[in-house]
Amino acid sequence: DNSDSLLLLSATPHDGKGEAFRSLVEYIDPFLVAEDQDLSKEAVDRVMIRRGKQTLYDDDGERIFPDREVNTVPVEMTHDERQFYRAVTDYVQNVYNRSEKLNEPAVGFAMALMQKRLVSSIGAIQATLSRRLGDLVDEQSTSTSLSEEASAYLDGEDLDEEDKQQAEEELSALTVTESDAQLEEEIETLRDLVSLAEGISVDSKAQKVRRYIQQLLEEQPDEKLLLFTEYTDTLDYLLELVKDEPWADEILVIDGSVDKEERARIEEEFNHGQSRLLFATDAASEGIDLQHSCHIMVNYELPWNPNRLEQRIGRLHRYGQDKEVKVWNFTFEDTREGEIFDMLQNKVENIRGKLGNTADVLGMLDDINVDS
Repeated sequence: DNSDSLLLLSATPHDGKGEAFRSLVEYIDPFLVAEDQDLSKEAVDRVMIRRGKQTLYDDDGERIFPDREVNTVPVEMTHDERQFYRAVTDYVQNVYNRSEKLNEPAVGFAMALMQKRLVSSIGAIQATLSRRLGDLVDEQSTSTSLSEEASAYLDGEDLDEEDKQQAEEELSALTVTESDAQLEEEIETLRDLVSLAEGISVDSKAQKVRRYIQQLLEEQPDEKLLLFTEYTDTLDYLLELVKDEPWADEILVIDGSVDKEERARIEEEFNHGQSRLLFATDAASEGIDLQHSCHIMVNYELPWNPNRLEQRIGRLHRYGQDKEVKVWNFTFEDTREGEIFDMLQNKVENIRGKLGNTADVLGMLDDINVDS
């Protein structure tokens, strides 16, 4: 009421959620499109100017940001891994169906999280199964109350790493039982699954990533590498797996437990020291700049939010980077990861429909066959 002009600046105007984006546009023009109509790109162009990295040039006509090359590396499961995957999937479907029948959406969501951890690493899913087993045996689980953070996460809010981990652990402990017999049956199933996980001697994805790192360091000894994984359990699992490698003492680590001062020290060491490897969770996806020392990144698995993907890449693909950024995604074939790709692709297509060119957001999804 006190101004005839409004300018809004945002680095991430659209996160794949149509209603949130619509409300942002309505700040500028509440009458742009009727409530019963979808926002079109043409309508958005009337109130939004967007500049992606691929369209920015300096005074000499040179591109400010280099290209990025995205490679997706499919990983095939061993027979034992496939058997374990199917066993966990059967368990998840059984509990999920029971939660749907009793109208317990939080438990169903917890089961989806469990499948996501299943394709992260043997270490992540084993830790999750063990925690759930312990909670059931100790009768600490409940399906009636959730903390504020867990409820927000269930509603789709993007939490910071510490809150997200706490929310996921809380959700993974929820259960629904109609009888003591069902509880005992689930406990026995979990014990069998933990035993199966302990019996798997090879984690195919972890081994493939380990071999890639080994080859990179041998063939390009002057290069550095940034590796992202979503879960601390998976990060710990990878560190244990490579602890005897000759390059293990060069690994720097950032996760949600690393405070601001230590994070700055690690950033300084990676940028200017001898350490060639930085393993991190999404706690490092914001607030650190590595473009002057590194242009190669591995995504061990994918988060559900497309903006998280761009934030990861943005640690390297940012102002001052003078090399082509190379991104490697390691994915299990014919698993829950394929469904996650579909979900991310839908979100990205929603963004594309409103903004047009989405190279910055789509980035690492361009080379993924989402029909697999």
